[in-house]
Amino acid sequence: MTDSAPPVASAPPPPTPSAKPPARRLRKAFRNVLVALLVVAAAFVAVDRVADKDVTVSRVEQPKSAEDEAGAQYVGLIRTTSRVFGRYKGHYLYIGDDPGLSYGHFEHVELNTGVRLRIETVKWEADGVRVAFNSGHELFVPVRYREGR
Repeated sequence: MTDSAPPVASAPPPPTPSAKPPARRLRKAFRNVLVALLVVAAAFVAVDRVADKDVTVSRVEQPKSAEDEAGAQYVGLIRTTSRVFGRYKGHYLYIGDDPGLSYGHFEHVELNTGVRLRIETVKWEADGVRVAFNSGHELFVPVRYREGR
């Protein structure tokens, strides 16, 4: 009879690197999520401060009878808000020759009256343009302040 040799003992498995405790992994995951949320929030705020949304509230064309007095052909009121959160940033009064209200003279108008601002009347005069708003305010822009003059 042959006795079989005793089984050779296998080598113990190599030691595994110690796993991080669960609390440490949870803190790291929470920190990563918090950093990601702060980066996204900062991006939203940055875009909101830079990107404006312009809406033309009203546009008035110069009547043929008033031509060559003030030189401007169009007067418009443009409401400006932030693109992301819609914060009110004011109005711009446009006076110029472009029917698209993009190139000409702009005056920043910020009236905190609680009334949705719009143009009531426009008077073209020899020395400038006089604009009356529905809030009761009036603004006069002399010809010399227009660009190109």
